[in-house]
Amino acid sequence: MGKLHQEGTIETVLENLFMHFNIGMLKNFTGFEKSENITDDWLQAYSAPFSSKEECIAAVRLPKSIVDGQSELWHPFTPIEIKAARNTPAIMIEGMKDKGLAPEYYIPMFKQGFPDGKVHELPNAGHYLQEDEPQAIASLIEQFITQT
Repeated sequence: MGKLHQEGTIETVLENLFMHFNIGMLKNFTGFEKSENITDDWLQAYSAPFSSKEECIAAVRLPKSIVDGQSELWHPFTPIEIKAARNTPAIMIEGMKDKGLAPEYYIPMFKQGFPDGKVHELPNAGHYLQEDEPQAIASLIEQFITQT
């Protein structure tokens, strides 16, 4: 990806990737720990490609921002909006076997953005933690809603 960035072609490559999406490739790259949860409906939902470049803009910007070394997540907001967001209750539920959004990178980023936010680490979940640990996630979300 670094080479694509240097060549100035990273956005085009990512747009094509997400418009011709292969779930098998992403599943293996990012981590999926419980393959028994893959159903025909799941495959159909996750395999549907974006139909236009405009629809995949967020999917393109995240990996590009990682390669750029900049997070675009806060850029559209004013300092006042950022402060308000940081003071909002937040939780992060992280699959510790995630190979796509590495916990060692994203947990500190979350803590920086939400100093009072709580991080829940799921040791046996990968990138698809909603499939790997659905009951744990539901329980954590219910708990968060009840407490806030």
